[in-house]
This record gives sequence, structure tokens and C-alpha cells, in this order.
Amino acid sequence: MVPGLFLWPQTDFLEDVLDMTGYKLTPYNQVDDYGQDKTWKTQKQGVRKRKSKIAFVVEDAPEAANFKEYTPQTRDSLSCWNTDLIGFNLIENILCHICQKERPGAVLVFMIGWDDINALKDQLQAHPLLGYRKVLILTCHGSMASSDQWLIFNKPDGEVRKIVLATNMPETSITINDVVFVVDCGKAKESSYDALNNTPCLLPSWISKAAALHYVFAAVLFMWVSTKLSLPWG
Repeated sequence: MVPGLFLWPQTDFLEDVLDMTGYKLTPYNQVDDYGQDKTWKTQKQGVRKRKSKIAFVVEDAPEAANFKEYTPQTRDSLSCWNTDLIGFNLIENILCHICQKERPGAVLVFMIGWDDINALKDQLQAHPLLGYRKVLILTCHGSMASSDQWLIFNKPDGEVRKIVLATNMPETSITINDVVFVVDCGKAKESSYDALNNTPCLLPSWISKAAALHYVFAAVLFMWVSTKLSLPWG
């Protein structure tokens, strides 16, 4: 058993995070940068992907929900939110907010796959705050070497903030003792079928609320967590 005190996590949804950080979504700052080599592939998958029932609920959420208690800027952001993208820039902004204004502790970021993890890592390391020596950015994936895993479980010395980028696949269900914050992009890869090429494939799909909470508890079992899930549940 991992030592510590278990409490139900505090959950902040997308609208809460936008209000808290003051970040404004626009049609231009939501494009995820995978580099030139992967741009065509990403666009092609986006056109072919089949939408699930959860995806339709997510797309209708900004119009169906009542956001009167939020600032005009937050409501404007929600009105132009692109549900097909992950939102690297938003995640970057959330991590900056945590590093500057929140309590010490590690941050666990759930991404969809290895390409997303590597692309986000490159973007974060280029940031003047997150690429600083007081922030340690690590990656976790089912195919990573066991010799590299000790860094994920090791608590950094001094005031270094550890940020772990991981997938929420079952093979990477691990417990990280010092995690205090969790950021979840809200999507995971699901088996689908590419009718164009007549082949099975894995495509991003929205996860359920129950699944997201399961990932959080599996990763930070018996630890206090302030969860920042960028998902449209309410």
C-alpha cells in the first residue's frame, strides 16, 4: 500500500480551467503541432475518424450547458472550442499556471499516444518556464525501457517540479507517489475500422467520466489529488 491520505479528488472542468487561468481559446491557438512530418497524417485521420456517441455529446455541450456564472472571455472560448483537437497550447498554459501558482508536487498528464507525448514534450521543453532547470519533464509509455522507469517514481530534489506525460492505456497503469495534479486530455485510442483502406485501426475517442476517474485513482492511489481534467462534464 502506498502511504498517504486518500481524499476524493477536486475536479476542475474545461470551463473552470479557462476561468482560473484566464486563457482564451481562439480558432488559431488550438492547432496541435506535430511537426511537418506528421501534419498530413494527422489531418487525414481527422477526416476519416468515426464519431462516437460521446463525441456528439461533447460537441453539443457548449450550447446545451449554462455558463452564465463564467466570464464573457470563458464563454467566448467555449463557443470556438475545437473538440477534434487535443489542445497542446491549453495544456501548456495549465502547466504554467500550476508551476507558478499551485502547491508543490508532481503533475501527471494523460495523453492519447506516443506521438502526442513526444510532440507535447518538445513544445514544453521549448517554453522558457517549463524548459527551465526547475521543471523535470518525463515520458511514460508501455514500450519504454524498464531501466528508464525509475526516474518516473523518483522524487526530484529541492524545488524541482516533475511533470510526467503518459498514456492512459492499461499497460501503463502505475502508481506515482508524489503526484498532486492530474491533467487529462479526455481522449484515448479505440479500435475502429478504416473503410477506405479496409483495415482495422486505432483512432482517438472521448473517454467516459468513469474511465477518467479510474485512471486518476490507478495512478495516484491513496494520495491527495487536485485534478484538472479538461473535459466537458458538468
